[in-house]
Amino acid sequence: MNIVDNKIKILVADDDLLTLELAQRTLEEAGYVVFVTTSGEQAIELVTTQQVDLALLDYRMPDVSGLDAGKAIMALASTRFIVMSVHADEDVVSQAGVEGALGFLVKPFDPKELLAQVRVGLSRAVEINALQSSIKDMEQGHASALSRAVASARSASTAIGMLMELMLITREEATQFITREAKNQRKRMVELAENLITEREQDYRAKTRDRWWFADLRRAKNR
Repeated sequence: MNIVDNKIKILVADDDLLTLELAQRTLEEAGYVVFVTTSGEQAIELVTTQQVDLALLDYRMPDVSGLDAGKAIMALASTRFIVMSVHADEDVVSQAGVEGALGFLVKPFDPKELLAQVRVGLSRAVEINALQSSIKDMEQGHASALSRAVASARSASTAIGMLMELMLITREEATQFITREAKNQRKRMVELAENLITEREQDYRAKTRDRWWFADLRRAKNR
């Protein structure tokens, strides 16, 4: 593996060539791999072909604004971004934060300030991605548990309906019966229900066991 593959990769997009050169030189001297573009559109295109850990985007660019490019980059590659601008008024900074920017860098910037913002941005990006991954895992676990619960409830309801029909008993009696049998057989209620359904399906196909299966159920009811 190329040593570059193990380095953190930063994307810088700015139509100001002096800013672009300063950012590239500062970041490369600090050990980062740097990709540079002069437009938001180029920045968006780049993340479709290169893995990028953080993007620095100029607030105003001639084609696509830094905020629009940042949102597109997050959507395409889950890459977080920092906004750069010569304007530091409260509305601009607030808008950047609302749109998902991890930081705001005022130009012209000091190299030390640039590096500090990048370190903070990378740290926050890792935290956010870890949190989102955790939330996703929880949602998937919840969905899986819900699916199992629904399937279990469906099996129990089907088995109870079968017992009502075969034993000519009420739903309450069928529920009590299957609950008692599960306890006697030391099985979960859903497991017993699924066993009953499977056995009934097999009986139906064979058409040979209906009579004694019904008699067995009647005897079990009267235990």
